[in-house]
Amino acid sequence: GIASTPARMLRVKEVEKARALRTLVLMKDCRETLAKACDHDSPGSVFWRLPDHFQGVIEEPMDFGTVKEKLDRKQYNGAADFCHDMRLVFENCALHFDTRDPRALGMRKRFDDVKMHGVMLWMEFEKAWLVRRMDEKVEEEEVLRNREDEAIRNTYDLIVREEESAVESN
Repeated sequence: GIASTPARMLRVKEVEKARALRTLVLMKDCRETLAKACDHDSPGSVFWRLPDHFQGVIEEPMDFGTVKEKLDRKQYNGAADFCHDMRLVFENCALHFDTRDPRALGMRKRFDDVKMHGVMLWMEFEKAWLVRRMDEKVEEEEVLRNREDEAIRNTYDLIVREEESAVESN
């Protein structure tokens, strides 16, 4: 038989499909960027899972384990959100492993080591982010999405007749 579908609805479906495919590619790049940054870290470090005593101390806790879980569960809306969380890991490290902090008393060497390791991991992340041209890709995606949104807004809700792909059962 013949099905009738509003043109705007067809355009939305087409755009959603294209966005989903592009997001898959971007998230693959994010996963590779995470792996590259983590090449220089061990899964047992504070960068993979923040110790419990940081809960309530760090305003917005984030670690590689959480980033990986969010990637696995497809919880990121885009690469920019992933990047925000990755940079948050390093900003938290710089802020909370400060040797001038009174809690660092007797642990200055450990704090210095963790902070320096965090700086090195941050540099590895930023290098991987640059090598993959992720800022450009994020910007390109934003431009594409704006164009797609405009195309949807400019699509009149005319009825499009198309062949039904499903065969009616008796």
